[in-house]
Amino acid sequence: MKATIRNAVPLCLALAGLAFSSASAALAQASAAQSHAPHKYIWLENTSIKPGMMHAYALEEAKGVQADQAIHSQVSYTQWQNITGPPTVLSVAGFNSFAEMAKQHGIRYANPQYVASMRSIAEAEAPMETASMSSVYMLRSDQSSIDTSTKHHPFVEITRYEIRPGQMANWDRL
Repeated sequence: MKATIRNAVPLCLALAGLAFSSASAALAQASAAQSHAPHKYIWLENTSIKPGMMHAYALEEAKGVQADQAIHSQVSYTQWQNITGPPTVLSVAGFNSFAEMAKQHGIRYANPQYVASMRSIAEAEAPMETASMSSVYMLRSDQSSIDTSTKHHPFVEITRYEIRPGQMANWDRL
């Protein structure tokens, strides 16, 4: 078979595409490797999912991520799916002040298309959930290790302590 320029063009374009895509991946890895201080507050939601519904729930949650991306939301959150025990999803969003959280919430929910998307997702997810609990937590740097980042850990164990009213002083002494 005789090689012609016309046959070589797709090959050259493919090689160029690989070169550029690997360059952008290298840049993304470099920025992801930077250490960032943890947020002062985190919002955490723990949602129990009915057995056999985790995949469908994940598809609905992906729609929420797409809705955030469509409006270029500045809210950054992670979602964790358990691999042991009953089906559970843990959602975590960080913020440094309640004013920042309220501002970002206002920006997102001022968009009617975003509100419609979130309402549709909530209606689809409701029959899949058995329970949901959410709280806001404050970073306690005096009770944290120096590196509080979890980005390099493939598995994270989270222990939740409930402190009874009036017992915070005892907790601080521990």
